[in-house]
Amino acid sequence: MTHRPHPRVTALLALTAAFALAACSGTPASEAPADDASTTAAAGSSSALGSASTVADTSGTVFDASAIHEFAVEVDETEFTAMMETYASTGDKEWISGAVTIDGQTFENVGLKLKGNSSLRGATADTDPVTLPWRIELDEFVEGQNLDGYSDFVVRANNSETSLNEAVALDL
Repeated sequence: MTHRPHPRVTALLALTAAFALAACSGTPASEAPADDASTTAAAGSSSALGSASTVADTSGTVFDASAIHEFAVEVDETEFTAMMETYASTGDKEWISGAVTIDGQTFENVGLKLKGNSSLRGATADTDPVTLPWRIELDEFVEGQNLDGYSDFVVRANNSETSLNEAVALDL
């Protein structure tokens, strides 16, 4: 059996994500969470994001439900491999730097790290990065860097037939 490395250096993650279809959650830059637990709570609970009676107009933004958003990430292969080896040996999720392009707008020196626990079981340096869940902070290394006022994003592979369940539930 021949081992083929994943093409990580250029276009490490070429993701097409429908943010409005729950492939991504975001936190406004002005309300950035202090830790991972806050991000998880905000992503999973509408009450954590504000009053249920308030409906924001998201048309023309990264959360516009009428558009499919393109998401591409580039990181150094050495940094990615070191991050994965650290996770495999200690369970620590380290930040690495990369470039993220969202709908044609590129952000340099963006923070990326693994997100999740059970979804990372069995993840190794050889795991296809496109299948991993990621936390992306546009302002981890560059203060104030954001898209439509959002700086913290969670991207999931959503590679099963049931991936749209969350999006449908959010739209109810």
